[in-house]
Amino acid sequence: MLISLIICTLNRNQDLKELLECLLTQKTDNMFEYEIVVVDNNSSDDTKKVIDVLMPRFNGKLRYFLETRKGKPFCINTGIAQAKGEVLGFTDDDCLVENDYLSTIYNEFKNADASIAFMGGKVLPKWYCKKIPSWITEEFMGPLGVFNCGDEPFVIEKKEGSKPTLFFGENQLFRKSVFSKHGNSAESKIYAQDTEICRRLLNNGEKALYAPKIKVYHKIPNRRLTPQNFYEWFNRRGQYADFFLTYENKPYYINGIPFWVIRDCIKHYVLSFLSFSKTKRVRTRCDAYYSCGIMQKIISNKANKQN
Repeated sequence: MLISLIICTLNRNQDLKELLECLLTQKTDNMFEYEIVVVDNNSSDDTKKVIDVLMPRFNGKLRYFLETRKGKPFCINTGIAQAKGEVLGFTDDDCLVENDYLSTIYNEFKNADASIAFMGGKVLPKWYCKKIPSWITEEFMGPLGVFNCGDEPFVIEKKEGSKPTLFFGENQLFRKSVFSKHGNSAESKIYAQDTEICRRLLNNGEKALYAPKIKVYHKIPNRRLTPQNFYEWFNRRGQYADFFLTYENKPYYINGIPFWVIRDCIKHYVLSFLSFSKTKRVRTRCDAYYSCGIMQKIISNKANKQN
C-alpha cells in the first residue's frame, strides 16, 4: 500500500516546517510506502525555502507543487491529481502528528472492510494558552477545528431522517478511487470543503469509518480564543452556507432576503443582550452573525448580477 499525505499550505512556513519535521520521524516497519505531497497556494513567505531545506532529508518522499489559483479546493484537487497513493490523507499545515500517524492509517485501511470508502479520525487541540477561558465550552470546539467522537470506532452511512457525522479536513482519508467515481473537491465551495465531500460521498451510497486511533493535533493560538474570532467564523459560515444551494428569490422578499433570516438575526442579537451567561451570550450572538452572513451573501450576489 502506498499512502499519500496531502498538505495544502498558504503563508504558514513555520507551521509547515514543524509538521514536516513530525513526518520525518514516521515509523513504518517497512510495511508500507508513503509520500508527502505539499501544495503551495502561491505563498509569499518562505514556504518554498522550507521545502528546499527539508527535501533532501525525505529521500524522495516529499513532493512540492505550486497552485497559483487562489482557494483551497484548487489545492486539494491538485494534490489529488498528483498523488500516487491508493490511500489519500489530508491534514492542515497548522497541525502536528505523532510518529505512528501514518502506520495507524495503514493499519486501519488494511483491517477495514472493502466497503469503507473513507475515514476520519480525531482532531485534538494543541492549546497555546496557559488557561482556556471558562466561557469556551464544548459547543465552541467545532469552530476551533476540534473533532472528537469518542474512543470507539463506528461505521457511517446515509440513513433517512438522521444527520451523519462529517469529518474535519484536518484528518480525512480516502481511497483514491472514490474521486474518480464521484469527483474531486467542489471548486465553487470555497468554505467547508471537508464536510461537502463527506456529505456527497455518503449521499452517493459510500460508507465511512470513524477511526479514533488516527489522531492529529490542531494548533489553537490565543488569538482564536476571543468572541470576535467566533463571530467572524459564524459570519463566514453564513456566507457560504448550504442554504444557497436551494435559495430562490421571491418577489415579496425584502431586498431578496427571506423574512425568517431577518427575524432570526434580530432575535438572536436581542437575546444575546439578555443572556447572563457569557457562554450563552457569545453563542447566541454567533447565530446572529450567521444570519447576517446569509444576508450579506444575498445582497452581494444581487449586486454582482446587476453589474
